[in-house]
Amino acid sequence: MVSVYDFQTLLGYPGGGSRRWLLLTAGHTPVGLAFDQFEGHIRVERAAIVEESGGETQLHFVREIVTTAKLVRPVVHLPFVLEAIQKRARQGNLRKER
Repeated sequence: MVSVYDFQTLLGYPGGGSRRWLLLTAGHTPVGLAFDQFEGHIRVERAAIVEESGGETQLHFVREIVTTAKLVRPVVHLPFVLEAIQKRARQGNLRKER
């Protein structure tokens, strides 16, 4: 069994409703992250990933931005997300998906 959390709520977006996608993290204690939309994935050269300076996004979990000719997207740093889950779980105010 794996605990599943509402990824959108963790990122600061409104919760509620059912989630269509599930991401499972690897590691000692796997965690599931449920979300609505999956736009796809891309492979980029390391040079396309730059450190986030605070100008484009204020998301707590974003350390880097990936830029290609067609898009600019934040890169969510999963260790920060998992740390936030642990912190909220200790405080008792974390909503799990059902």
